[in-house]
Amino acid sequence: MGIHVAGHLLKQLDIWGCQRIYGVIGDANLDLLGELAKQSGVNYIACRTEMGAALMASAEAKLTGRPGVVLATSGPGIVSLLNGLADAAADGVPVLAITGQVERSKLGTGSKQEIDQQRLIEPIALFSALVADGKGFSTQLNLAFKAAVNRGGVAHLSIPKRCGGKRRMKSFTRIRRLCRRSSRNLR
Repeated sequence: MGIHVAGHLLKQLDIWGCQRIYGVIGDANLDLLGELAKQSGVNYIACRTEMGAALMASAEAKLTGRPGVVLATSGPGIVSLLNGLADAAADGVPVLAITGQVERSKLGTGSKQEIDQQRLIEPIALFSALVADGKGFSTQLNLAFKAAVNRGGVAHLSIPKRCGGKRRMKSFTRIRRLCRRSSRNLR
C-alpha cells in the first residue's frame, strides 16, 4: 500500500468521522500502519485475530450508527475476516474492510498469499474492488464508503503492496509505538 494512498485513506476516514480502525498487523498493510502512527485523528486498535477485529468493527457500527473500519492483510488475513463481516452484513450495518494484497505484478500468479479477494468476499459485500492504481483510489474509496453507509452493509477495498509507487517504510519503530498506544486505549 503506497504511502500517499494510506495518507489519503486516513484523512478521508477522519473527515467521515471514523474514529477507529480495528486490525491485525501484516506485511501487506505496513504502509498504512506507518501513516497511522504519524497522525492522531484515527486510532488503531490492534487485535489478536482478524475475526475479532471484524466483530469489533461490526459492534461499533451497531452501537454508534457510524461505520466501522477493519484492516487485515492478504491471504489468510481476509479469510479470517469473513465471520465478523458476515455478522455486519446480516445486521445491515456499515463496515468498511481494507485488506492488503500482494504486489500487482504477482496478482493471478498463485504466489504466496495471493487470493482472489473480490470473489471470496462477493457473497457478503455490497461493494468490493481491487485498487489497481493509486490514481483511482479516491473514487473507489468514495464508492465503497457510500455503498456501506447508504445501503447498510459491508464494503471492501483490496490494496496491493506498494500501490502508488512509493517505497515501503523500513522502520518499525513507529508501528511499535502505535501498538503500545493502541493497547493503552483498551484499558
